[in-house]
Amino acid sequence: MVDLYIVGAGGLGRGLADALIYDNGESIEESFGDIYFIDDYQVNKTINGILVKKSIVDFINTKTECLVLNAIGEPKLRRKVQNQLSDNTLFKFPNFIDKDVKIYNNIILGEGNIVTRGVVFSTNIEIGDFNLIHFNCTIGHDVKIGNYNCIYPLTSISGYTELGNENMLGTNSSTLPSVILGNDIIVGANSLVNKNFLNEKKIYGSPAREMRKIGDNKNENK
Repeated sequence: MVDLYIVGAGGLGRGLADALIYDNGESIEESFGDIYFIDDYQVNKTINGILVKKSIVDFINTKTECLVLNAIGEPKLRRKVQNQLSDNTLFKFPNFIDKDVKIYNNIILGEGNIVTRGVVFSTNIEIGDFNLIHFNCTIGHDVKIGNYNCIYPLTSISGYTELGNENMLGTNSSTLPSVILGNDIIVGANSLVNKNFLNEKKIYGSPAREMRKIGDNKNENK
């Protein structure tokens, strides 16, 4: 039987391992044997009863079939590591969907996504690859989510919202219907996004506005 490797032994990775052990592996569709961690900084240590077997570099060159969950929470680093992992054709990247989350037939889901406990999906939703949707988020109808997005706990994404790639939505943030967020946008915790934002923005507040560096406005009143 193929073993399961969790890349990253931080809080996210440990939580995934706990869930898999608790629900007897029901959170992924694939059957697997043993569970191991992969982590650059804790090789050969045992964490919560699970061995950290290899560093990422050593693991990439593995010559046997493996199931792999990418448990790195920061979007850019997550993508960088995933690009390396995906070069190994023996690796398979199942979705982790906590067993209490309902995924209906009219929800399109890519690979390698992690959806933790309490998330609620509406209908006609499209989700790409390697996204992270944390505890108790709600995803409205007709939402489109790209790749490598990190959606933190209690976030509410309203209907027809579109997210590009590598966005981070802070805890308890929300979008109004039909909002479009591009790529590499950081939404601060507790923010309400009521309009579109393009790429590489940091936004915060209710309503959310772009955050500026100190000194950006120093000449405006002269």
